[in-house]
Amino acid sequence: MLSAELLARENPALLERARMSLVPTQRARPPSRSEETSGMVLVAAAPVRAADGAILGVLYGGILLNRNLELVDRIWEVIFKGDRFDGHEVGTVTLFLNDARIATTVRDSSGQRALGTLISAEVYDAVVGRGEAWRGRAFVVHDWYISAYEPIRNFKGEVVGILYVGLLEKAFTAVRDRVILSFFAIAGIGFLVIIGITYYEIHRITRPIGELVEATRKIAAGQFDQEVKVGTGEIGLLSASFNAMAKSLRQMRADLEEWGRTLEQKVKERTEALIAMQAQVAQSDRLASLGKLAAGVAHEINNPLGGILSLTALTLEDMKEDDPNRENLLEVLRQTERCRDIVARLLDFARQSVAHKELVDLNRVLEETLGLLTRQSLFFNIQVVKNLDPDLPPVKADRTQIQQVFMNILINAAQAMQERGTIVVASRATGDGAVEVSISDTGCGIPPDRIGRIFDPFYTTKQDSRGTGLGLSIAYGIVTSHRGTISVESEVGKGSTFRVTLPAASEVPEEVES
Repeated sequence: MLSAELLARENPALLERARMSLVPTQRARPPSRSEETSGMVLVAAAPVRAADGAILGVLYGGILLNRNLELVDRIWEVIFKGDRFDGHEVGTVTLFLNDARIATTVRDSSGQRALGTLISAEVYDAVVGRGEAWRGRAFVVHDWYISAYEPIRNFKGEVVGILYVGLLEKAFTAVRDRVILSFFAIAGIGFLVIIGITYYEIHRITRPIGELVEATRKIAAGQFDQEVKVGTGEIGLLSASFNAMAKSLRQMRADLEEWGRTLEQKVKERTEALIAMQAQVAQSDRLASLGKLAAGVAHEINNPLGGILSLTALTLEDMKEDDPNRENLLEVLRQTERCRDIVARLLDFARQSVAHKELVDLNRVLEETLGLLTRQSLFFNIQVVKNLDPDLPPVKADRTQIQQVFMNILINAAQAMQERGTIVVASRATGDGAVEVSISDTGCGIPPDRIGRIFDPFYTTKQDSRGTGLGLSIAYGIVTSHRGTISVESEVGKGSTFRVTLPAASEVPEEVES
């Protein structure tokens, strides 16, 4: 780097060429001078020797780089090959003397070479201040460039200038944006294609399933003449199974219709028999005991009642809703069930039979009782939850009587819930030598003013004439005869819990057995 005095001594024209006014730019540090008078010179020197090798002098020459546009233009052509973007040159090349541009391809707002403009403070501190190369995004005169700055050093290793090469950021981001847009366009088209293919495949798979669902609905409505097209694969197997099921249902319906044609005559015959039996009972000795009367009635009418109930229930299950005989059969079913329940409860209440006690697993009795009840229509819409203790100790009891207790409580619970809700059945060992079974329902509950009378004979809270008031009194008598207790906890609107407690077999003395 030659001072103004040295340049003037060589050639005043060199001083004028090197002199240039400094132009502050955005992000540049405040200039410490108004113009640059020094010059950056590429210098070569060689000694001049005598014949004997003694040095007589020095021959030196130099190229002033200030305003030397040929050098930066050549570098620009080699690197960027004249590329342009949006009317601007894609790349720029600059030589800095200290922090001022002395030769550059960068243009100012008027389109002239931006000679004398200053470098940004950030780059100056890194390259000139610390002597480090700098690469990254930099603001050059009036735009952003992806840039590289290398320090230029003199023969002493001091940083005297900077060589800069930059790529216009807008050219790079435009390419990047085009690539991103192309990617999203391709991805969007692919996504739409995938959705279309998926929709087609799903429709192809679900169409036969929809046909099966529609056919199932029609069968549920009573239209048994339904068949679906048999395809291939698993759907085809399902369609074939459905057609076979529909055929079986049609056959069953035909059989039930045949049974229905004979049911009316059978009901008439059974009704006449019941009327004759009731007349005979009415003429019998009215002073006979309630037990003998109930036993005679039970022997005569229980079996035909069971037959009527079974045949009527089977016929109703497959009878159409609009069948004119349906209401008659429903009335027959209701009245027959009422007759059956009244006779059974009256008989149980009056019976003075001797209990035949044996070792009994209450869990097994509960399972058997639930197995009998849950197959009846009364429990079709009831969820039964079982929390049975697998280590429950046995009790000494009459299995049939204990089963009758559980059955009475469970039927009462189902009726209290109007045949819809949840029943929780639990068993446990109380720890004091007893076994407890609790049956909870989610029914209407029992008012506090009535809960003290529910075990009284012929007392009932049912308003639909389904109860005789004997079920819980029978249960109470059976439990007390087994040296146990039965209690109830209830809250109106939330449900009731019945607890049956019996002594474990190990706690029952031998002499108590009877």
